[in-house]
Amino acid sequence: MSTISQENTAALQFHNNNKKPFYLFPVPTDITPSFELTRTVSNAINKMSYYYYEREYSDNNFINGGKMAITQMAKAIREHDIEAVTELTLKQFSIELREKMSIIPQDVLQKRLSFTQDNIVHAFIHSLLTAPKEAFNLDPEAVSFYGKIIAVIDPHSTQQVSLHKALKNANNDTLFCNVTVCRHLNPLDLWKVSHINFFEKCVVY
Repeated sequence: MSTISQENTAALQFHNNNKKPFYLFPVPTDITPSFELTRTVSNAINKMSYYYYEREYSDNNFINGGKMAITQMAKAIREHDIEAVTELTLKQFSIELREKMSIIPQDVLQKRLSFTQDNIVHAFIHSLLTAPKEAFNLDPEAVSFYGKIIAVIDPHSTQQVSLHKALKNANNDTLFCNVTVCRHLNPLDLWKVSHINFFEKCVVY
């Protein structure tokens, strides 16, 4: 007879306790940009590299695409739509996410992940990476592009605000999201979610 691991048992107890904050995964829990010079330079270089493959690229379009991914993933998770989760994510992360979905009570997921794209009141690009697939144990002759977006979700508002105001207004209902999306570049492939995390602000501290 199979047994539940100590980690899964702890997670189940954690999410069943209403006094505890909500999160899908313990990390990542970034809510602000990285101000490191190396990150800024790296993002600029990787953006230029991606532009070589996708001439229509713009930061606004990328952020809007990230918002769509966040909304679609939230819907798939709260509805326990395994087919959608599998379609939207990379294979390895799909396995990890389905395991988490089996641990967290569905009513908790439905409550915390019930929002629309308009409720994403602020979003920004955190980091960009263009890398050979071999770096991710894939085809060494191909290249992939990865981008991480951080979003602030207010289920009671649709007004776009600055990051400063979004953080200042954050309360117990506010949700944060770190999502990394990726696509293979030669040839251009569909976008996939390589990781996503939803969490409350108090998890950061």
